[in-house]
Amino acid sequence: MRHHDDSSRSSSCPPRNAPHLGLRQLELPKLTVGTAQWLQRQPARRSPAEVQGQALYLPRLDATMLAHEPVVGGWLCTAVAVAGLAPGRLPTGVAVVDELELLTGLEVANPWFPQADLTAEQFAEVWLLRERDSAPSSDPGRLALAIVKHLERDSLQVPTNPRAHPRLKTSAGIIYDRALNTALQRLVDRGFLTALFTGQDDVDRRYGLRLPQVRWVR
Repeated sequence: MRHHDDSSRSSSCPPRNAPHLGLRQLELPKLTVGTAQWLQRQPARRSPAEVQGQALYLPRLDATMLAHEPVVGGWLCTAVAVAGLAPGRLPTGVAVVDELELLTGLEVANPWFPQADLTAEQFAEVWLLRERDSAPSSDPGRLALAIVKHLERDSLQVPTNPRAHPRLKTSAGIIYDRALNTALQRLVDRGFLTALFTGQDDVDRRYGLRLPQVRWVR
């Protein structure tokens, strides 16, 4: 995906302007290089000319943002809904959102409960983006990718017992069972997995995907 290439912009796309400083500017979590690179590998759902006036769910922010006009550094946006906040409560002000996030953002029917509208594939995509965005830089992400690869789409669960389901460990490049259990527990501790079994002798040792709340609104 081409990013920030104004020469390829359609003539129907509005010109970029300076941000309106009359309103308070919201401080968004910084888009990291790693997350931007991940987004660049995703297919664009719209062109830059189609961004203006669209309310789009941005998984990294767990918020639906309305794009008003292009500015230096992205698009001037206001919040339509922020997951985790009470319906009707919104952060006041404007934010500059990177165009890349808007090109890959999702359209949802209910912005207050966006995850309810996601397909299994979309949920897995959102989960992987959020996991990668919050992961330590030293984590190559092979386990998260393997989980999505072997995820049962109908239940959003993944069996992890290496004796009954050895492909997960192989896909993640993990040699020892104990190392796999430790890595899975880290994802539980970070809020991305829920253990659905009570003992290590469980046949499947299933985990369910979950999304921790993003807290950027002050």
